[in-house]
Amino acid sequence: MSRSGRLYRALVRICPRDLREEYGDDMAAAFDAMVAEHRAAGQSLPLMRAWVRALADLLVVVPRERLDQARQLPARGRTPMEARLQDIRFAVRGLGRQPLFTLVAVLTVAIGVGATTTIFSVANGLLMRVPAGVRDQERLVSVHRLSEDGSSFHSFGIPLYRAMASSRDDPVQLEAFDTFTGGLVVDDTSFRFQGSLVSANYLQMLGVRAALGRFFHSEEDTVPGRDLVVVISHRLWQERFGGEPDVIGHQIQLNGAGFTVIGVAEPGFEGHMVIFVMDLWVPISAQGILFARADLSDESARTAVEAVGRLAPGASLEQARDALDAAAVSFLADREQEWHGVDVYPYSPLFRAMHTPVVAFLAALFGVAGGLMAITSVNGASMMLSRGAARGREIGV
Repeated sequence: MSRSGRLYRALVRICPRDLREEYGDDMAAAFDAMVAEHRAAGQSLPLMRAWVRALADLLVVVPRERLDQARQLPARGRTPMEARLQDIRFAVRGLGRQPLFTLVAVLTVAIGVGATTTIFSVANGLLMRVPAGVRDQERLVSVHRLSEDGSSFHSFGIPLYRAMASSRDDPVQLEAFDTFTGGLVVDDTSFRFQGSLVSANYLQMLGVRAALGRFFHSEEDTVPGRDLVVVISHRLWQERFGGEPDVIGHQIQLNGAGFTVIGVAEPGFEGHMVIFVMDLWVPISAQGILFARADLSDESARTAVEAVGRLAPGASLEQARDALDAAAVSFLADREQEWHGVDVYPYSPLFRAMHTPVVAFLAALFGVAGGLMAITSVNGASMMLSRGAARGREIGV
């Protein structure tokens, strides 16, 4: 008998005893015949082909035969549920007698499962889960200016943004935002904060609701430096104001300028982009005060605002792109500024420019976690097999 034949006979021992005694010789003969058949046909790797077929057959036959045996337990005076409960009690007692084995097995599996779960949670938070407070995200779009080489992810000047957003009959409602950091003073206590300059209807357009007070009115973003009002996050309200309802009307200092709190955003909302955690929002018209501009009326001094929009019901990305492009061309017709078009694409909680590298990085982490999971699974299975082999005579069928 060949070496592979002897190895196959040893592998057949995983089958129930009655199956081995009745069909074991026939199964071994069939395996040898498969090897000879592949060799006679001149196929490459005949032994490997025979092993693949044989293992596939065993994976189908063995579980089915074992299940049939389990179904015969009622004839011996036990119901299937009683048999399973007895198996569970037996397993618990066995693990209790070997606490070190139990601890190692549990830790081995926990490491693999924990790593995989952690990576999935990160991917879910960055790529799949929409930030709290953002509603009806299917109609949200991100808008960027195109450069001469056709690349996207370029910002708009504030005057240009206002011209593109001025028509409310367009197929897209366009709003602006930008991030900044600064110093916040609350009741003589100062600390750093992350804020966002936004257009008047930014929060309402996203679908965010106010937990307290109100959001900005349209006229509060029209006159530069006039309306010094601020909306704070629910987290900031709880941490710095103790959740007191009289926070509305409270005066706080932002970069040395006095602002009045007019509203608190709903719990969980801290911006529509996952990589930026916002503490508060102020109107774009206040940017001259925040950054101590000499001429408050010159909004062109700050040129970097991003744009996000919401499509009108039934509107398409192409319609929104054409309308915004036409508005920009009309505005820049008598100005010495270049215009190469606008890019409109579905909203994502992650900036488009970061999407590919983040996906590649997470894919690599998933690969590492998957490999770790496979290694821990094999280790756990090996430990269980070695433990079962030591009790082979006791539990043999």
